[in-house]
Amino acid sequence: MSQPLPPFDDVSWELADRDVNLHPSECHGSICGYVCGISSADYTDWMTQVLLEIDKRDALEEPVNLDLDQKSYDLPGLMTVFRVTAAQLSDPGFEFSLLLPSDEVGLEERTEALAAWCQGFLFGLTACGIRKFESLSEDVNEVIRDIVEISKAGLNEGVTEEDEAAFEEVVEYVRMGVLLIWTEIRQRGVKDVIVVH
Repeated sequence: MSQPLPPFDDVSWELADRDVNLHPSECHGSICGYVCGISSADYTDWMTQVLLEIDKRDALEEPVNLDLDQKSYDLPGLMTVFRVTAAQLSDPGFEFSLLLPSDEVGLEERTEALAAWCQGFLFGLTACGIRKFESLSEDVNEVIRDIVEISKAGLNEGVTEEDEAAFEEVVEYVRMGVLLIWTEIRQRGVKDVIVVH
């Protein structure tokens, strides 16, 4: 049995305390995408190759405020998230989970978090060179297309029980879809789906 992820709020507080203006769910999604694409994924490499790229992407809005020379990448909670995620993805018991706000948080905020998670996942996957999706199965391509759509998700006013149930189904779909992606890339070999620049 894999260790569970740290609580969402703990990761959120750590990021805020260090003035890292990133959504915790987007961070976790980018970790998952990166770990899917890099068989020997390393926290520091993810930080330099993915998180700082997200910083550049968002630089005109809210800078992430990371300075590797000052070792501000030394975020114990985020390091734990990375380590636990790598272990969960390879766990045969399917213990993998998404870092999202608790059910006590409103559905609108959870939906935004899931969209941010999906954005991060796609960024992490492509940042490590995964581009040749056509070489993967149609099932995987369908999941990736769906994750792209979920990354744009929003919520209209007026939450119903059906909305709550639908949200849980979407989270489970993404969770199992990521496990499918991870498994297929491992089976095919990372080199078969990476484009070298």
